[in-house]
Amino acid sequence: MHYDGGSESTNDVLKSQQDNFGVQVANGTRNIIDISSGYTFSPERLRYVENGTRTDPDDSAKITDREPDFLLEPAQGDTLRMRTAERPRYIVGFDGVPSLKAQVESTLGAGDTVKIGTSDSQTPENAAYFEINGDSPNRLVVVKGGTEQISETFNFPGNIDETNPIRYEIKYNWYGVGPFEFNITYTDNSQNVGGKTINDTLGELVSDTDITLNDPNMGLFHEIDASTTGQQLSVGSYGYLVRGDVSATQRTKVSRLTGLSYGGSGDYEPIAAMRIDPDRGNVFTQINTVEVVPDATEGEVLAMVVRQGDTDASNFSTPIQHSPNNSVVEETTDVTTFPDQGGTVVTSAANPNGYQVGFFATTLTGQGATQARTSTPGRQIRPIYEDDVCIFLYKADSATSDTLNLTYSTIQLW
Repeated sequence: MHYDGGSESTNDVLKSQQDNFGVQVANGTRNIIDISSGYTFSPERLRYVENGTRTDPDDSAKITDREPDFLLEPAQGDTLRMRTAERPRYIVGFDGVPSLKAQVESTLGAGDTVKIGTSDSQTPENAAYFEINGDSPNRLVVVKGGTEQISETFNFPGNIDETNPIRYEIKYNWYGVGPFEFNITYTDNSQNVGGKTINDTLGELVSDTDITLNDPNMGLFHEIDASTTGQQLSVGSYGYLVRGDVSATQRTKVSRLTGLSYGGSGDYEPIAAMRIDPDRGNVFTQINTVEVVPDATEGEVLAMVVRQGDTDASNFSTPIQHSPNNSVVEETTDVTTFPDQGGTVVTSAANPNGYQVGFFATTLTGQGATQARTSTPGRQIRPIYEDDVCIFLYKADSATSDTLNLTYSTIQLW
């Protein structure tokens, strides 16, 4: 709907406030992802992928973390992608609304392609995105199981193109048959006061004969595939709303490991590890609680998430307290390495790398044991993603070996 500062009909206003089921959205919205590009890059929130390989932006000259955005500058033949680490859960019966900002700061040439939208980042892929091409028509695309399912061409409104700063939005619902509505937001200073923000619908994709996607749980992404030199893509903030004041169904699962060994270095040492079943990465999972009971020492356990290639953790299996049919968690005690703060893979460290998702400390006193754990008000986010591993690191307050019991719980949204 394009608003030019004039009056709108009552029907138009009411329609803009309805979801795709025709229900008036009067019961609020819920934000699942709100990642501002005004913050620095964090692997807890974002992934940067260079020619198919997950890469630390500090190790690449092709991405610049600017104050308001990230600038992707591919060489000829490069494919660069920025995506959210989290794949928000689609909540049945409501519209999901992913949105993200982008601006091409160059002129696309023959064979250059920019994609902006949502993807499960799996093989085969499920995705919905705006496709902007240098020498062919722009398209709206839905991909199901690696195969293009639906598409149609689109044109930008006459006064803008991809070189303008634009907010791209895809509103969709999914019973396997829901529509995908592709919208953009931009500004026009020539409009009357109150109408300078323009919202346009560029197209809507539906399938009358087949299921649209195999998996509706998709993260947000920008991608530039460069066939020419000198291309620049500014990628910005990411958001995902559920049009309704709802909460995803949560399942809490607890595991307990006993007889774990601490070597006595006085630094952090790995005692166990857990991960998400790589084949079921569409289940958003986070650490809920973690506790350690040492036999003799005082100390702390730290749950740190690291990249799969930064640990030797192996032989993962479903916890005996869980059922593979009802839990995506896998764990192991076969782990000896993790990265230190400098990125070197070590067997012990005074300062470990990764992002913290859990903490628990125990101190022996004359009256018994006192314990402390992290507590965060509001929505607690301690995520474990399918391309990461959570290492449980124990550190005794003294350089003394010990035997430990570890208990941790997870919340799984499915």
